[in-house]
Amino acid sequence: MSISDEIERLAQLRDQGQLTDDEFHEAKSQLLSGGHVGESAQFADQIFGMSTKSWCMLMHFSQLLNCAPGAGMIAPICMWVLSKEQSAEADRHGAVITNWVITSLIYSVVFGLLIFVIIGIPLMFALVLALVVFPIVGGLKALNGELWRYPMSIEFITVPADPDEFYEEDSYF
Repeated sequence: MSISDEIERLAQLRDQGQLTDDEFHEAKSQLLSGGHVGESAQFADQIFGMSTKSWCMLMHFSQLLNCAPGAGMIAPICMWVLSKEQSAEADRHGAVITNWVITSLIYSVVFGLLIFVIIGIPLMFALVLALVVFPIVGGLKALNGELWRYPMSIEFITVPADPDEFYEEDSYF
């Protein structure tokens, strides 16, 4: 692939939003100075051709597919299983989402039974609202590179630690 082809490919990635202007200019200058961009960090940070942040956002948003019964539960878990080996970030988001899916299923059963005691009616409305709002908030946070743990979610699956975080209290040096 020639240098002009590489620069054109970089421009396409920038136009698609997968590269920032700074990343584009850095990679372009690296190419022009005789270096090879190859599999640099910004290109390796993709899952099925889309950025990890976008993939994680779609995992959260896929919970909104409840128009088809069960799709809102199955889709994000399938996306997680397909991508958890490719990205630690996708693994973390998938674990959070799966915990919420399992938790919300438990809440819906309990609140469904409580409908007969009337208290379940407002609780069910609150759950339906949370089933819409939480994935949207989680998806927007994922697009910003943040992991948002759903409130009231029970942790059935341990969420892997962020490998980029460093905690001073854990340090023995």
